[in-house]
Amino acid sequence: KRHSKDDLDPLPYERFELEFSVEGTTGPITMNLYTGTVLNGPISESGRGKTKKAVYNRLTKVAIGLGFVTPKEVEGTITDAVKERVEAGLTSLVGKKVAFKLGRVEGKALTVPVPESIKLLD
Repeated sequence: KRHSKDDLDPLPYERFELEFSVEGTTGPITMNLYTGTVLNGPISESGRGKTKKAVYNRLTKVAIGLGFVTPKEVEGTITDAVKERVEAGLTSLVGKKVAFKLGRVEGKALTVPVPESIKLLD
């Protein structure tokens, strides 16, 4: 348990930082979405019956939403070709237009892009 602000975690973490520039009423607004660097299959399932759906980590949600992978491709062992395709897809997004829904961070007034809602616009 940490007791002071000096007890910061010294371990470095790798992550993807997706930065979105959104047109606001007074000018551009910058929004960020941080994801890990590991693709993985379903972590768990939520809902029941007909509404049951798989729960993925943020990177996998973004990759599926943008069409870089299918849910079938991330089940079981994920091949290097799939990982390379996702990484290439993410780096190709620079300067492209995307659409997404905004969601609230629980307990805060902050709104952030919902990972599974991010879609590439033509």
